[in-house]
Amino acid sequence: IREVAEPKAAIDPAAAYTAFDILQPEQQETLWNVAGNVGVSLEIAPVLQPGHHVGVYLDGELTGLATTASQFQLTEVFRGLHTMQGVILDNDGDVVLRSLAVTFMVQQTTVLNPNNPNAR
Repeated sequence: IREVAEPKAAIDPAAAYTAFDILQPEQQETLWNVAGNVGVSLEIAPVLQPGHHVGVYLDGELTGLATTASQFQLTEVFRGLHTMQGVILDNDGDVVLRSLAVTFMVQQTTVLNPNNPNAR
């Protein structure tokens, strides 16, 4: 009797992750006076798999960020409404997994702004 090997099912690389979420900034959060720097914190569980890294879409454009860290800063995020989505990428730059998108607002206080939290 000759045994025939069953073809191996393709393993979905996204199945290696149980959680991938943006923790900071929070949904609908307003960030004041950040000077263009936005701190980002991600939940990735379990840790990134070998050959994977994190990327970030900001307002629909993939930033140049490629990191294995779960906390980092984005620069040049100016005033206005922004949407951010995290992605886990493989070595070829293909998307393995996407987080849910988060929308947040960056504000800069001025003396002309009646909503200025520093106004007296």
